[in-house]
Amino acid sequence: MIFIFHGENQPALRQDLLNLKSRYQNSHTWEEEELHGLGDFLLAPSFSSLGGGTELVILENANFGEVTRFFKVWTDSAKDLAIIFTRILKKPELAKLSGSKILLFSEEVPQNIFAFLDAVAARQKGRALGELGRLKKGGIDTDYLTKMLAWNLRGLAQVQDGEGKSLNPYVASKLRRVAALWEEGDLPQAYEELVAEDQRQKKSRAVPFEFLVKKLTRS
Repeated sequence: MIFIFHGENQPALRQDLLNLKSRYQNSHTWEEEELHGLGDFLLAPSFSSLGGGTELVILENANFGEVTRFFKVWTDSAKDLAIIFTRILKKPELAKLSGSKILLFSEEVPQNIFAFLDAVAARQKGRALGELGRLKKGGIDTDYLTKMLAWNLRGLAQVQDGEGKSLNPYVASKLRRVAALWEEGDLPQAYEELVAEDQRQKKSRAVPFEFLVKKLTRS
């Protein structure tokens, strides 16, 4: 059996992957960059199979073209294979993986956070700070806000690169309207700000979240 895990909701994806691993006596992560040897590894018998069990092999961050190149060989595997993609695969791509079990993990965004995300994407500082204040009064976790800002910025980058087809059409439409407000170099700099904030939170050295919002919305 081949499992395809795809989507941007990594916490949910990782939890389901752990649940899957727990069903196997043995699991192995393929760490070689080249995939041509994976077929031989999958077809070779394992101690688990000799004992009547099945082994799980996990493949992460593989090039999709390389996956499709070897996919047919892998379908005859003596071991089960879980292939992990951190993006949502498109329908034509999924069609090339027929016979596998497809598991989609899309982001689940609470409705009350969209106004804040929209304001930051539109670089409207006053509105963004107002929405942030509303969310903080409601007890929202700033670590969650950091992750959702990163999710929204990834969407902006996809739209700017003409790759927004995997996004929700409504979300993609909103992002296209504000994408021009982000000049070349703005999004990488914004990512750096988010990474720095994430590190500060992990070290319990976070500054007021308003500082981050002001940096992201300056133009």
